[in-house]
Amino acid sequence: GIPDDRELRDGDIVNVDITSILEGYYGDLNETFVVGNNVAQEVKDLIKCAHDSLMLAVAACKPGARYRDLGDIISAHVKKCGFQVDRTYCGHGIGETFHHAPSIPHYAGNKAKGIMKAGHCFTIEP
Repeated sequence: GIPDDRELRDGDIVNVDITSILEGYYGDLNETFVVGNNVAQEVKDLIKCAHDSLMLAVAACKPGARYRDLGDIISAHVKKCGFQVDRTYCGHGIGETFHHAPSIPHYAGNKAKGIMKAGHCFTIEP
């Protein structure tokens, strides 16, 4: 979770989530890191699976694509890896405000509304 008094230990994973504001526009990015050398293979596999599902979803982004389709792409890859998508988190629009429409669910069969258009700025966060 958010930093506390617990020291990081060999085998932990850390997700660094950064928000910036430049000239009135928000940016949002995160990256996951492993701590030390004794990280379980399943943890490494999960991190790789999440990254690869993100790249597959990004590759599908283009004007005319439906936001809801990203969830199908992500879920299919995650399922092939033997994991499941956490339905409580989603991507979101960013720009002059933070966490605004569209919502980008990462699970299959979602009912997200909207079609991508040139100039849309949003996050995908599997």
